[in-house]
Formats: sequence, structure tokens, C-alpha cells
Amino acid sequence: MGVKEFFRKRSPRFHRRVFISGENVHEVDQPEFDNHVVLCGYGRVGKYIGEAMLKLKMPFIAIDLDSEKVERLRSEGVEIIYGDAVNKEILDKADVERASVVVLALPKDHDVNL
Repeated sequence: MGVKEFFRKRSPRFHRRVFISGENVHEVDQPEFDNHVVLCGYGRVGKYIGEAMLKLKMPFIAIDLDSEKVERLRSEGVEIIYGDAVNKEILDKADVERASVVVLALPKDHDVNL
């Protein structure tokens, strides 16, 4: 287990402050979105929401902190950004200001930061 992974598991807040910033955002070739859904978190609950939106062909972009999950989902055709959904730069990448809905499916440790 690397240092980054150690802090991600042991101290999520520290990990977000040190490792997740606008500088660490993976650039995504994504269309510009308008009137879409921004799904913050693609974990236990978020994946069901994402799967439903895919089946309904609803335009959405997801945000998640798990880099392996993000890469897997991208390979499956899901529009997803790697990063912290409480980071303004990440939200800007998801065109949150033009979204019709923002869905929060974040772990409990994000509650305080929102």
C-alpha cells in the first residue's frame, strides 16, 4: 500500500487536503453538459443512481474519489471525474452551475464539509 492509499483509507480528510486538488484532476474528454445531473459519489448508493440514469439515458456526470473505480467506469463509458465533490474546481469541471440537479451520495465523513 502506497502513501497516498494509506492516507486515503486512514485519514480521508488529510488525503483530500493534500492529494486531491484542482492540480490533481484528471482531464476528461467530455462534452459540455447542460441541464444534466451531477452525481457526487459513485459508491454503494451512487452506483444504483448512476445505473438507473444510464438505463433511462439521462445525461449525467459523476464525481468520485476512488481512482481505480473512476478508471473502470470510464472504460465502461460512464462520464466521471476523479476528485473531491466538495472542491469547487471539481464541481466546475462537472458544469455544476448548468446542472438541473445535484445528487449527493457521499460517505458520512463529507457531511461536515458540505
